[in-house]
Formats: sequence, structure tokens, C-alpha cells
Amino acid sequence: MGLERVQAGKETTRGTAVAADTMILGEVKFAPDVTPVIPLDNIGLNVNGYRAVTGGKLVTNTLNVPRGYFQILPLLFSLFLKGGVTAAEKTTGQGDYLWDFTPNLDGTTNAPDTVTLEFGDSAQAFEVEYVMGEKLSISGSVPQDGGDAPISLSLDFFGRQNTKTSFTASLAKPVVNELSGYLTRLYVDDTWAAVGTTEKTSILRAFDIEMIGGKYPQFHGGTTLTFDSFGEGKISGMCTLTLDTAAAAIALYDAIGTMKVFNLLLEGPAIGTGKKHTLDLAFSGIIMEPKPGDSKDKETSLTTIQIEFVYDPTGAKIVVPKVITNVSAI
Repeated sequence: MGLERVQAGKETTRGTAVAADTMILGEVKFAPDVTPVIPLDNIGLNVNGYRAVTGGKLVTNTLNVPRGYFQILPLLFSLFLKGGVTAAEKTTGQGDYLWDFTPNLDGTTNAPDTVTLEFGDSAQAFEVEYVMGEKLSISGSVPQDGGDAPISLSLDFFGRQNTKTSFTASLAKPVVNELSGYLTRLYVDDTWAAVGTTEKTSILRAFDIEMIGGKYPQFHGGTTLTFDSFGEGKISGMCTLTLDTAAAAIALYDAIGTMKVFNLLLEGPAIGTGKKHTLDLAFSGIIMEPKPGDSKDKETSLTTIQIEFVYDPTGAKIVVPKVITNVSAI
């Protein structure tokens, strides 16, 4: 029986493995950390080679969360965009913690957190230390049959190496609140000063966002085959919206090549008597490929809008992700 699971523990020192303390409702498939090479040696025979060598070790893999939930968001954004964030309770005694992952853009490090990730099944578990995110994808749609509307989350990550292990035992099963396509609101404004002001109602059908956090592993000569530090590059992103072909969609078509500030607001139930579970994702972007009438749902014409994230000098921002949930630490 392949009883799969994924667990994680935040590392106190990057790259020093720790026991897991959190179970994740997701999946990680095994990916090798080494690639053997067969040298094309000349040995006087009509063969390609007779030996194999391996170089360094590096894990590149993906954590998929097919049914995204608010409680996992602080971990994902801490690994991918900005670490060391201190959550602030919004309503005293209600446990509604605000996480602000607005990244530094001036070359100051965003100091991402790292985790030791445990994954596998009842036959064999593996752990990877120094896990850090490279790309975060968020996708959702609004079913037209009143059916299930989960939001999928996907984190492309890198880590040092795969090590056979045993799962940290007796972790509590997560209590979660799922994100929903039905409870996703779209706002489009001209400036960061007005972000979240102008809601586009009765128009959003689907969205697909991919964000690059700019983190990458760095190898140096020394005594190990694994990377020993990380670098930070440019933050970027793309968003594709599927909208009813109505006046608001045509207005975005007319704005091709123009910067707008978009805000996707995903909400869940209230936390006690405090704030709602919330993913508030705002970004400035250039409208690149508006396609009115790109598809149909029954007889309803649909438009797709592709947006590329861009820095706005006036607002001095590119992306601002904020999360409210009942998690105070990762």
C-alpha cells in the first residue's frame, strides 16, 4: 500500500535538517538528486562507454496542493518570496493573524525561510533539507454547474539532497479552510494608491497566476557536493484572466500596453469574531495579450487577458501578497 504524505519543519539554520512539525495536504513525487554521466571513453572497442560518474547533488521538485487552503499560504510565501515575517493578530484573542509578504525591491535580502521536507509513502520516506521556493502558481475557476471549485497551489522548489528517512510520527492532521473559486473577487485600478477600489463584478471565470521569487542555489568549491548558499534575482510574474466578454473586458482590451493594478481577493469564513481567512494578492502589470471572444461557454463569449507583472515607479511596488489566517508561525 502506498500511503503517501508530506510533512515539513522550519529550519533554525538553513540546511540543517530538522524534524517535521506540520503535515501538508499535498503531494511530492520523487525526483533524483544526481544525474549519472557515461563518459565517451576511447577504449579500442565499438561502444559508447563502460563507466559512470556523478557530479553534484541538487533536488528540483514540485509541491502540489490540489485543494489549496489558507493555512498553508504563510509557509509557501515564506519559502518563495519573503522570510522572517512576523504575523500580527488583527482582533485581540481571536487568532486572526495578518502576514504581509511585500518583498524588498532595493537589493535588500528578502531572507526566505527554509524547511526540511519529508515525503514518500509507507514503503519509503525521504527528506530534503534547505528547501526553498522558486515559483508559486495559483489557479482557480468558477464552475458553471454549481460544483466543486478548489484553488490549486503549486510550489516549484529546490533543496540539497534526498535522504532516506522515517516520517516524524504522530503529527496532528491539519484543520483547514479551503480557498474557493466562487469566493474570488477581482479589482482593477489605475494606481497603487487606488488598489482594491474598483471591483469588476459578474465577470471573472478563471485565473492562472505564476510568480517567480528569484531565489536560486549557489555552489562553491569546498568539501561537499551540495550547494552552500542561495542568491536572489528578479521578481516577476504572469497572470491570465478569463472573463465574460463584457464592457469591463473590452476596456482591458483597449488598454493593451498600459499598466493597471490588479487585486485578486480570495476570502473564507471568519476566524472567531475576527477577520475572515483571506488571500489578498495585488500586483501591477502590463496588459500584453487581450483576446476578446477567445472561447465560449455555451453561448457566453469569453475573453482572456494576459498580464505581465511590472514595477510601478509611482507606487514603488510590483506585488503585494497579504494573508490572514489562524496560523501564527510556520
